[in-house]
Amino acid sequence: MTEILSFPLEIKVPPVIKWTGSKRLLSHVLKNYILPSERYIEPFFGGGAMLPYRKCQKAIVSDIIPELINLWKQIKLNPNIVSSEYEERWNHLKVQGKEYYYAIRKQFNSTRNVYDFLFLTRTCMNGMIRFNKNNEFNTALNNFKDGIKPETLKKVIFLWNAILRNVDILNNDYKIILQLVTDKDFVFLDPPYKKAKGLYSSAFTGEFNFDEFLKFEYIEFKRRCL
Repeated sequence: MTEILSFPLEIKVPPVIKWTGSKRLLSHVLKNYILPSERYIEPFFGGGAMLPYRKCQKAIVSDIIPELINLWKQIKLNPNIVSSEYEERWNHLKVQGKEYYYAIRKQFNSTRNVYDFLFLTRTCMNGMIRFNKNNEFNTALNNFKDGIKPETLKKVIFLWNAILRNVDILNNDYKIILQLVTDKDFVFLDPPYKKAKGLYSSAFTGEFNFDEFLKFEYIEFKRRCL
């Protein structure tokens, strides 16, 4: 039987990606509210800050953003490749400077390459992911920091590779994921900011309909209780 990683109260697992709205700084508090279950489900996975603290082996995580989910899948399946791809880009940035960053940004907006995505999120200004009205990643380079060092990120990637064991990673709308929930599951719900727009990805360009979310959640909860 695979052993689930257990993190002490004071430990905050370092992120692979700095995600808007991450609960990493609150995870040591929120973990106390996660109950034992047969399966952990998170429909708005984002940066995944709470997953390490699940109290079960099996999990389903999902997000509507394909670039993000593709990255998580690669971390689970090919951590060495993810690490080496970041290191290659980071080394080029050190030699070529800002022109290289903007070349990669342009390339990503054309191809949506998952390794370009990781590189941009770890070297852009304050790790803030922003997309313009044309669905293009448009955050500038952080001119004051070099981005996380490859050897440091590699350790983080392999830590998350272990965390992702027994985890199914899906690219679906939250409505699809919530229909999978049973009374034996624990669900962590952390939807996008109510006024979120252009913060996450080309797959999420409008404002999140919070009222629709609350209504759907209530209907699903009621259905499972009948």
